[in-house]
Amino acid sequence: MRLRGPKAHRYGLDEAMFMAYRNALVIQAFEAGTPCCLDGPEWRELAADIYEDAQRTIAGPNGRGILTLGEDFFKELIRLPGALSDAQIVAIITRRAGGKRKDVVDGIVSRAKKHRANLKALFHRFDYTLQKKHQKIREYCSVPLDPVFPISYVFPNIFTASHYVGFWNVFLLMNIMLIGLDNDASALEIYRVENIEVARQVCKSAEFMSTSSFLEPFFITNAQGPSSRSGIECLKHLTYAAAEMKVGRLESRTRSKTCQSR
Repeated sequence: MRLRGPKAHRYGLDEAMFMAYRNALVIQAFEAGTPCCLDGPEWRELAADIYEDAQRTIAGPNGRGILTLGEDFFKELIRLPGALSDAQIVAIITRRAGGKRKDVVDGIVSRAKKHRANLKALFHRFDYTLQKKHQKIREYCSVPLDPVFPISYVFPNIFTASHYVGFWNVFLLMNIMLIGLDNDASALEIYRVENIEVARQVCKSAEFMSTSSFLEPFFITNAQGPSSRSGIECLKHLTYAAAEMKVGRLESRTRSKTCQSR
């Protein structure tokens, strides 16, 4: 897709292939630790043109609203590999700029916090919109009962699930980056607590996402992050989430009994 360029993917099968695999290019950028090619102006223009075409084909405002939220999330998503890439080459950027390392780090932290705020705002809009349409996430007890995560999530469809899990994954990565760069002790604790909770959400979603052989590898394994170090950190957060659930076993048992009584 990169070699053929954006103009080759404007219509027909090529357009469909672009829409189907564009998330794979974002994940590839995360894994490679490089900026995403789709953040370039010509690729962004292609995505905008396809989005406008799709808006015209949807009859009701409800569908157009969901489509807009999904596209807004993607526009934010393609910017994130670049931020993570810069965080990994602080020394190189400092030498190129001829400035101070602290100034470079402060700039990256400021960008990451802005991305983080944008992601949270988009997530709340998406979640609120779905709840208004009575399409919120449902919970059910796993069978056989999982001793660590007895409660799993059921989503209205795989499109909705992929957006939730995609958000949780990239939010996890933003927090991991900030844990490595931000010097604010109180903020670091917030990032860690958030990541434990986000890791729980990913674990509770894994069973539903496994029903999609196409999207599941993208949105579940994406939590491994843009580098081996980040991958290890993500796995730690998943481990911490499991440990926290064991500490709160009484709560889990209570909820499990409630489900079983139903």
